Amino acid sequence: MTTTSIREGLSTDVHTPELLDCVYGLNDRDKAVFQAIHRATKECTADEIAAQLGCDRSTAHRSLSRLVELDIVIQRRVESKHGYYYEYRLREPEEIAHDMQALLNDWYSVTDQLIRQCDFSTEGSSISQK
Repeated sequence: MTTTSIREGLSTDVHTPELLDCVYGLNDRDKAVFQAIHRATKECTADEIAAQLGCDRSTAHRSLSRLVELDIVIQRRVESKHGYYYEYRLREPEEIAHDMQALLNDWYSVTDQLIRQCDFSTEGSSISQK
């Protein structure tokens, strides 16, 4: 999301990848990996995602690890005759939305407290906390 203020953000159309960026701080590659998994009709491997996005497997894997750490994507270990590999899928949209709402509520609570503590006196040029 390339908005510079909350006011500007409220006046633009926001789509899921931009919302995830705003809430979780995703980079462009993370958002591309998210979209690749979202478009998939089945669970994906890091190799499949890398091929689809035209990037190295390690690059796709870094974004997958980040998305798993943020609990947006689920990683499943699959055993094979040559060892194992991982497949990835998105969490249920309702679960992601619930977590995002919880983070937003926490952010609002902290921000509300900070705003209430602001000193908007005209003597100084900056806003200070009491």
